[in-house]
Amino acid sequence: MTNSLLITKYIRTILSQNAYLMKKIPIKRFFPIEVKQGTKFPFAVISRTGMIDTQSKDGIYEDTVTVSIIVVDDNYYGSLEIANEIRNWLEGHSYKDETINITRMKLNSASEGYYNDAFVEELIFTITIN
Repeated sequence: MTNSLLITKYIRTILSQNAYLMKKIPIKRFFPIEVKQGTKFPFAVISRTGMIDTQSKDGIYEDTVTVSIIVVDDNYYGSLEIANEIRNWLEGHSYKDETINITRMKLNSASEGYYNDAFVEELIFTITIN
């Protein structure tokens, strides 16, 4: 759990393993927190929006982290297709290495909008880390 604050790094790693998704939007266009103006479409922004730890008398045994993934494209159906692939790839996925144990990823909500001549899809995930 000590690496829960690094969740966006691990999400990028997991997404980079999806060859279909990487053809649509290369991993170099998955940005942490914000994007520079003029970035080529499509792109995505990944940010940690919250974290709660669960404790017992023996200490922390689980973190629940909320992550926002925002997909931006100049094509409505393109943004939907990318967001849908991200959802399908992450939801229910687990990931474990020597530094983190992600046991569950669940989509909490999804919303869409139009901003600065671009279509925006936002996915909010709750991620459980032991």
